[in-house]
Amino acid sequence: MKKACVWLAIISAIVLLITLGVVGVKLLDGNYDTTAEVIITGISFVIFLGSVACYKFIGSRCPHCGKVNDTLLGKSKFCPHCGKEI
Repeated sequence: MKKACVWLAIISAIVLLITLGVVGVKLLDGNYDTTAEVIITGISFVIFLGSVACYKFIGSRCPHCGKVNDTLLGKSKFCPHCGKEI
């Protein structure tokens, strides 16, 4: 599942950058009809944020108890819930 979140984030980031470039070129050309491109940009931005959140919550789970490792200082060596080494 972590790989799917990473690939989804990469693909949506590429689509986001391409559509932002298309919107920028259209605006510099004087064509202000960019409704479709802005909608695609917004959708890809939401997908990107969702995939980053998916990776954050799925990627930081303990392999023993399955609870989210929610330490503030980053990844720890031991799970704060079950005490086993990660």
